[in-house]
Amino acid sequence: MNRIPVSLRIALASAFLLVTVARPGAQAPSPGRAGGADLKFEVASIKLLRDPGASGPAAVAAPGSAARPVSRFSHAGSIRALLQRAYQIPYVQQLGGPDWIREDTYIITATIPEGVESTAANINAMIKALLVDRFQMVVRQEERELPIYVLLPARQDRKPGPKLQPANCPTREPGQPSTVPPNLAGVAWERGPRCGGISSGSNFISVGGFPIARLAEQLQFGLGRPVVDRTGLPGNYVLELTYEPQAMSAGGDSGGPSLFTAIQEQLGLKLESERGPVNVLVIDRIERPTEN
Repeated sequence: MNRIPVSLRIALASAFLLVTVARPGAQAPSPGRAGGADLKFEVASIKLLRDPGASGPAAVAAPGSAARPVSRFSHAGSIRALLQRAYQIPYVQQLGGPDWIREDTYIITATIPEGVESTAANINAMIKALLVDRFQMVVRQEERELPIYVLLPARQDRKPGPKLQPANCPTREPGQPSTVPPNLAGVAWERGPRCGGISSGSNFISVGGFPIARLAEQLQFGLGRPVVDRTGLPGNYVLELTYEPQAMSAGGDSGGPSLFTAIQEQLGLKLESERGPVNVLVIDRIERPTEN
């Protein structure tokens, strides 16, 4: 039986935020230099959070506009989380590096140069430049054959389980609250179903109105290896998965189902172990920065 980690290592361990600031007399940002290798933050402050009980900046995200362009970037979390954002490669596909890039929390605030559009591509390019300049980072991307889990239908008729339902979710604009899917308005689940929401904890995962691939992304943090969606289930779904992190099997000493058992019983899916090609980020060098 597969051993389950005590808790999911989820992206909730980190917080990213973009703070909207209006520059007096600022013009609308132009797309010039978009995604270019020369993009750098104008000014950046980096501090190690030494008090484990303290918290960093509140997690706030606000889209920019011509009238109020996003002018500052902030991060409160691990460096692995920052690498995940910059390279779009999850923790479990980052290899090498010292323990502190996973365990320590850094508070980073930086100014986006005036005239640079605050797109995700531009910001990620500036994060990479910051890591090279201040952390002396050297990384490379390559493909390796590694152990993976494959997410598949558990039944031959591909029928989903009771806690996995198609979601008829309307388009939701940024900032709008999540809503109950119209076709599931009468379904009462503990944390769902909700359109446009994803939440997880030590013993549950709730996904609202997203493809099954988003479930695979959430699962890989707790399983410690990549999870590939091969369910073939189209469209968006709402799901609620509850399990006992320390349970090795259904009805074990902990009194609840393991993650593997819960996936099969509640979602009508299953996980199979195999090896497959994985895009990884290899960290050859990274040093603690000088704080300022």
